[in-house]
Amino acid sequence: MKISFDSKYRRQDFLLVLLLLIVIYIGFWNISVVFPVLLLGTTFIILRLATSDLNFMTFTWVDAVFTLLLFAEILNYCFSIYPPNSFLSFERTLYFFLIYTSVRIALKHIQSTHTLILGLSGYALLLILISFSIFLSFQSQLQLEGWSDISHFKSMFAPFKLFTNEWASIAVCFLPLPLIAGSLFRDSKVGIVLTLFAFALTNLSVFMSFSRGAYVSLIIFWVVLCLLLWYFQTFHFKILIRLLLIGSLSTTLMVTTISRPILTTLSLNQTVSQQRSNQGRLTILKNSLCQLENYWFLGVGSNNYPIVSDLCQPANEDQGFSRFTNNTYLQILIEKGILGLLLFSLFFLLVLRALWQNIKHAHSPSSALMDIILLAALISIFVRELFFSTLLYSSAVWTLTSVYVGIATRRSYPVFFKGQKTLWLTLGSLILSVSLWSYYQRYQYYEANRYASEAQKHWYNHAPNEALENIQKAIDLAPQVAPYHELAAFIIGSFPIETQSLCSDSLQPSLQALPKAIQYIDQALELNPHDAGFHFTKGWLSFLLKRNPEQTLVHFKQAIALDPNNTEFLVGNGLVFECQGDSLQAFSYYKQAIRRDPEAIDSDFFQAFEVRYPGKLASLIAQSTNDLQNKIAQNYSTILAAKLGKLWLKQGKPQEAKNILQKVIKELPYLSRPYCYLGSIAAMEGDTSQALILYRKSSFLNVLDYLPLLEMANLRYAHMQQDVKQARSVVNSYRIAADHYLNIHSLYESKAALKYEHRTDNGLVIQNLPATLRLQPDWNRVFNQIAQAYHLLKSEELASHYRILASKNHKYIERKELR
Repeated sequence: MKISFDSKYRRQDFLLVLLLLIVIYIGFWNISVVFPVLLLGTTFIILRLATSDLNFMTFTWVDAVFTLLLFAEILNYCFSIYPPNSFLSFERTLYFFLIYTSVRIALKHIQSTHTLILGLSGYALLLILISFSIFLSFQSQLQLEGWSDISHFKSMFAPFKLFTNEWASIAVCFLPLPLIAGSLFRDSKVGIVLTLFAFALTNLSVFMSFSRGAYVSLIIFWVVLCLLLWYFQTFHFKILIRLLLIGSLSTTLMVTTISRPILTTLSLNQTVSQQRSNQGRLTILKNSLCQLENYWFLGVGSNNYPIVSDLCQPANEDQGFSRFTNNTYLQILIEKGILGLLLFSLFFLLVLRALWQNIKHAHSPSSALMDIILLAALISIFVRELFFSTLLYSSAVWTLTSVYVGIATRRSYPVFFKGQKTLWLTLGSLILSVSLWSYYQRYQYYEANRYASEAQKHWYNHAPNEALENIQKAIDLAPQVAPYHELAAFIIGSFPIETQSLCSDSLQPSLQALPKAIQYIDQALELNPHDAGFHFTKGWLSFLLKRNPEQTLVHFKQAIALDPNNTEFLVGNGLVFECQGDSLQAFSYYKQAIRRDPEAIDSDFFQAFEVRYPGKLASLIAQSTNDLQNKIAQNYSTILAAKLGKLWLKQGKPQEAKNILQKVIKELPYLSRPYCYLGSIAAMEGDTSQALILYRKSSFLNVLDYLPLLEMANLRYAHMQQDVKQARSVVNSYRIAADHYLNIHSLYESKAALKYEHRTDNGLVIQNLPATLRLQPDWNRVFNQIAQAYHLLKSEELASHYRILASKNHKYIERKELR
């Protein structure tokens, strides 16, 4: 097809579409980058056209409802339980409006529509081809490690660093593009062949996600498309059947190579992973409905589901944590309330109605065909959102959906009001006013985040005064951001002391600084009373100030109620009871910590505990083992079985550990640590080659885990002798393991990263608590062994560097010192 530049379709129209495509390409990955340009450009065009004598697009019911949505977002922000999270959602909603309005402005001519579709189709095909090459590489890696069914490891497939389920949703959004683009070349045999190839490849990209929800959406797309083509008699029935068979055959040929994992995915509830997923979705649904009681009209505020997700959730040591409900409509109901759900539903229903009207009043068969394909695509996208929440969080899905809405409403009906230019002028002025406020807020948050980052740098460099000065500036700019107040409390009140020394009468914290730290943490709690870490920090600050265990335990109890599986919180409770002299209660909490995280038994804390209470650690491990066995007997869980395997290994029962861990990796083959423990058992049995294979598998499944790399390096070092190749492997494994170890965050920090859009990398007031609850390798020995390996590699400078590191206290070694 050739795009001509006649008297109606001018070069500036073509350039406008090209500029829009560039904005879409960038917005696909990062909305924040293009938002300012899009905001100023679209608002200017709206105001310019609304005040000119030129014909302008009509203000439709779709526009009217979306205008209400914008006002609803402002209300949602104003009444949000945590506004900083919700601010970003308002910007995204405004971005959606600007994109679909820009598309409507740009598509004044059919040639503009064709240019836009071809540009999007080419971009989609390029991304799909790249993702396919990434998939083939990932599949070959899994096969090299000995795994054949890739569906068990789908969460590791992350094209362009996107979550698998997000990529699945993007692939569903891509479905209409090759068909619409192909319809422009339907008179060309080469065009038809390319269309079938591109469409089959797009179908394959959906299948490659191994997502049941994506498969359902794909089926819905095919069914709805065929029904619409038949209903509107776009093709003769025989031609329709022929096209359907050709499309099905080409897709089937492409997916043949991954038929086994596809069949596993289609089994729905056969694997342990699928059963856990289904149960998790039901649990989220039940708990989510509970959260509506107090926030049913306006919701808790956009992006605030992670903050309230634990409020109605009963304690369950087998549970995880998610930012999403896995259902966009449920997420909208919780975060935006009944008002938001009704407006979103009405908006998308009006868009579907506009497409239906477009089909009925189409000026040409090609135009009708495009709208039919688009209608089927939007329905499949909305079905996809029943199974995973990507629309509200994925820049790509949000951008593509807004483009499709713009194409769907390009005909500008049904008309809402006859005074079109007055409405657009009013709306443009409102958008401009809101935009200025948005820019101001964005600047405040940006500057505050910059100061908070500087505060952290100063704190890490042991300059508390400069750190406090910077965090105070951040608080002045963005007083609603709770983690900034927490960081201030942390800077003032943190206390570097061995946890087992907390009960000492010689403990002398700064009594002048602690009240100020408590004021900061109280402010953080006022901004977000649902944060378990804030309560835990408040408890420790109270303990350090007044040595009042009763008041401390009140806050600790609240922290555990909000996050019952946090090992740090459980150990903290035990420490306070230990200070009170109530060893029975302390042991009870320590036992719970061991049950929830058996790996903690190798930590410094429990080694010191064994010194304080000789023989008691073995007793707690035995009790935890017995409790887990009883729990598994009542209600089997693969996760609990993995924990039991670790406890058996610690108790010197390698065969029992081996049997249950082998069962674990068969049921949930993507869990990394069981392979590491099985590798240790193989090393005990003298099977070095099998041990290395298992360590490598564990490291492959979690590239950030230090333990398998550390164990692998230890094993290689034992067989290094004068082997230069082994020496290189020893150096690389030890160095990477040390880097990953030094980068470990506390459990609270890891969870906070999912809760706050604006956050800081805060620790806990008792600085050493997270560190003492994980395995403490003998880094002096490790660095000496690295030095020996470098000596074998004839690199004396690096060997000398690591000998110096070996002489230092490992608690003061930083990542930048690793070479």
